[in-house]
Amino acid sequence: MKGVGDLNKIRGFELYPGQVNFGVVREGCTYTFNVLLKNIGLDSCRFKVKQPPPSTGLNVIFKSGPVAAGMNVTLQLELYAMAVGVKGGSGQGSIGHHVEISSEVDTLFLPVTADVLTGHVYDEQCRIQGSISVRAGVKLVSTRPPSREGIIRPRKDRSQECSTELDTQVVQ
Repeated sequence: MKGVGDLNKIRGFELYPGQVNFGVVREGCTYTFNVLLKNIGLDSCRFKVKQPPPSTGLNVIFKSGPVAAGMNVTLQLELYAMAVGVKGGSGQGSIGHHVEISSEVDTLFLPVTADVLTGHVYDEQCRIQGSISVRAGVKLVSTRPPSREGIIRPRKDRSQECSTELDTQVVQ
């Protein structure tokens, strides 16, 4: 079909930057990073973002709607750092996910990575090195888990009975 290839060349989006690395972050803290999604076509375009699974700790915050030609929209990546893959109470984990962004013409994938240190290891690294700086553009926004996520946190039982065990509660 003649003309379809040409149409795809004049419509679409680009991501700036094309990948995100949060660097070394502390488990239990929330960080953000802004990515620009620019419409490089000649017409308005719509897009959809497939939200990452909660197990990644990632959330994409954006304003939906059409994006005019030549304009851009900000996608705010929010990372609640969880040390995935750590056995025991201390160590280093990592997060890696490709955020899927679909438009009328194509699908873009934004690679997102982070190295997550548990609190003990992070504090020890800070004591030895002075401080650990996150990557440029990454902002620490909270040292507590987001309340809207179903994050499992340990909670001590408040009953008077012998209770040194921890039971878990899903924070809603």
